[in-house]
Order: sequence, then C-alpha cells, then structure tokens
Amino acid sequence: MDKRAFKNQRPKGFYRRQCKENPLEDKGMRSIVENVNSVLKGTQITSLRSKKHFMRERELGWHIILYDIKRNIKINKSGEVQDFLFLQIRIYAFSDRVIKRIVL
Repeated sequence: MDKRAFKNQRPKGFYRRQCKENPLEDKGMRSIVENVNSVLKGTQITSLRSKKHFMRERELGWHIILYDIKRNIKINKSGEVQDFLFLQIRIYAFSDRVIKRIVL
C-alpha cells in the first residue's frame, strides 16, 4: 500500500473529518496553557481546598482570573489607566414557607 494514496483521502471518523476540514485557530496553544498551569502551581496554588469536582473547577477558574489580573498589573506599570471587570453577586432571599391547605 502506497503512503501517498492516503494523502488525498478523507479521514474515516466524524471528528477526524471535522478537525481536517475546519482547523482551529488556537491549535498551538498547548505550550502556553502548560506554562500557565506550571506558574499557578508554583506560585499560587499549593492544593485546591474544595472537595467536589465542580467546586474544584470553579476554584481553579478564580485562581486563573487572579493570575490574569496580576499579570496585567505587572505589564501595565507604565502609568496607564487600567480597566478591570468585576463580578457583582446579588443574593435574593425568598420565603420557602409552604401554605398547607386541608382538603376535606
């Protein structure tokens, strides 16, 4: 079987065809992501304190946001005006008392 014959054929799997036909723009981001992970492990995160999986993901997300803000402050120390987006959390309290009706 000639290896050059495979060059012109479409891949067999659905996801393989998707990757071949629609290449991603962020394809070479793995080294950058690994670098950020190693910096976070070395400087900020000794261990995640949450026990549940989704809370661990949320905690890691907050650490990444904090890392980005610190990095922006270090880069922009030239005296420029800096804008940061902060999350505003509102907590609403609802009464959960259920009115019981007696049906005769």
